[in-house]
Amino acid sequence: MAAASSADHAGWFDKKPTSQASREWSSCTPQKRYFVTRGSIVQYFASEPSGTGAKPNGTFDLGNVTLLRPARTEDRTAPPRALECEVDSHHFVLDLVQQDAVDVWVEL
Repeated sequence: MAAASSADHAGWFDKKPTSQASREWSSCTPQKRYFVTRGSIVQYFASEPSGTGAKPNGTFDLGNVTLLRPARTEDRTAPPRALECEVDSHHFVLDLVQQDAVDVWVEL
């Protein structure tokens, strides 16, 4: 994929580490990740990608999402705008922080 400047959407979110999936948000150390979408493909990075050769920490297709709901459904300590997501049996929680980000990303 090209640099973030050619993305449909891009931005920073806090991601609950997959290794801490069974723990409550309040007892985890969230990872700051830069998310980039192009079409239905989402990539996330530890830092903002600066070129076409940037290697993502993870990639998934929004068409493969099997669960998307407010994270507080299962974890009352999750931030108010956090979303729980499952893609191809990979479960994670994202804190979208700002309402406008929630609106854009949920619309995808």
